[in-house]
Amino acid sequence: MIWHPLTVFLSWLAYFAMHSLLAAGAVKKWTEKNAPVLYRYYRLIYNVVATGLLIWLSLWLVRSEQVLLFEPPLWLRVISGGVAATGLWLVGASLYGYDLGEFLGIRSATAPDDTLRVSGLNARVRHPLYLGILLAVVGGWLLWPGIDVSAVAAATLCYLPAGIYWEEQKLLLYFGDAYREYRRRVKRLIPGVW
Repeated sequence: MIWHPLTVFLSWLAYFAMHSLLAAGAVKKWTEKNAPVLYRYYRLIYNVVATGLLIWLSLWLVRSEQVLLFEPPLWLRVISGGVAATGLWLVGASLYGYDLGEFLGIRSATAPDDTLRVSGLNARVRHPLYLGILLAVVGGWLLWPGIDVSAVAAATLCYLPAGIYWEEQKLLLYFGDAYREYRRRVKRLIPGVW
């Protein structure tokens, strides 16, 4: 019984680690130097692999037999459904500020974008996409508190601080003092708190 949730937990942690590793500047530079043809499509390949693995892991989770840790009452289901929906909305709204063609790798960037975007949701928190993921996962877990769903939630909660740290290191290298000032003014995930 313990092996399946542990496998789920480790699989999701491996997915998150792969996601961060492939987004790392050193991996991109290595690919640009050693496989320039692949580098041209790096963002597209990255998104296809990440999305494919996310779909596969999600289907595996949905198809597994869930043992509930507790039966949530109706009021908790309503609240947690709202939290999860808010999280999904935040994910979508966070992506709205990006050039989706470039973000997905369908269209190459015409020039490097040296502009630090600090408007919209980014004026409230530095990582609105991560906040959305956090709310969606916690809301989803409270809505359906299965053992395997708990393993996914635990893996996500373990990864997010590391993912935020690595993302911030990249942003500091890229934007320098502008990001330091932004980081001083705007909290990571919870407006005015953290």
